[in-house]
Amino acid sequence: MHLKDEQKTKYLCDHKKCPRHTNPFFRQDHFRDHLRISHMEDLLRRGNPGDTEWWASRAILNGWWRCNRCLIRVGLEDHGFVCHRCGNQCEKERQQYRMQAMADPGLIREQHSKKHSSRHLFASGRSGRERTYSS
Repeated sequence: MHLKDEQKTKYLCDHKKCPRHTNPFFRQDHFRDHLRISHMEDLLRRGNPGDTEWWASRAILNGWWRCNRCLIRVGLEDHGFVCHRCGNQCEKERQQYRMQAMADPGLIREQHSKKHSSRHLFASGRSGRERTYSS
């Protein structure tokens, strides 16, 4: 039985300038791939901790991380590394990388958005590929 779009769960991108902010995904796995590929978020694939080059290409957003299970933003200051919606804990690799990046500013560079107050941290990778965007 197929459901009409109105009856399906919708996943809207929470990056305001993204075209998918108003055009939803109807499958959670497609939404997760979108966040990983289009916004360079550090959502790990199951069983893959990522290598140095992969981590260097990820956009680490200061102050929050995204739950890999329910895909909501989790504020570090309020909730630490445990999702307040589903109780999922942030993966150890993600926690370690974030803590290392915060402790050693030489590993990251900060991007300040002119229109938004959020700070974006990008790892400086050997590949030289860096991506900037505003949320």
